[in-house]
Amino acid sequence: MEKIKIDKEFKQVAILIEEARDRAFQKVNEELVLLYFKVGNIVSEKVAAGTWGDNTVAELASYLQKNNSGFSGFTRRGLYRMKQFYEVYSSPDFVSPIAAQLKVYFDNIERKGKVSAVPTQMKLSNSKPEKMSALPTQIEKHQIPLEQLVSLLL
Repeated sequence: MEKIKIDKEFKQVAILIEEARDRAFQKVNEELVLLYFKVGNIVSEKVAAGTWGDNTVAELASYLQKNNSGFSGFTRRGLYRMKQFYEVYSSPDFVSPIAAQLKVYFDNIERKGKVSAVPTQMKLSNSKPEKMSALPTQIEKHQIPLEQLVSLLL
């Protein structure tokens, strides 16, 4: 075979490997964010209910580090950051507009419609466009569970 043709074919294989590696890194990052959100949820609920105090969170961090040598980032400070991450991004002020936008987005994918990322969305119907507003009530209307919303966002 000609050297140029071989180089081109090899380059194609290298590109496939690179793209797969990038997708794998993306999936790992998605899983980590979801893990941090879930851990933050547990810590937030336990602390808010009064069943866990500052010492309990420190004990959890110590337990995780002592019993799981491969775990990193799960220090007392890291656990409180996960708690904060959960509390910020589970807020109805943040979640409601995004939930409504995602609902419109997925509805329009099924109908092959167009969606913009502005609060008032256009949803195609059979006869004329219908406005879909990203109001805080949308999350209740569409009943999207918080964990499912986080997965969708990722």
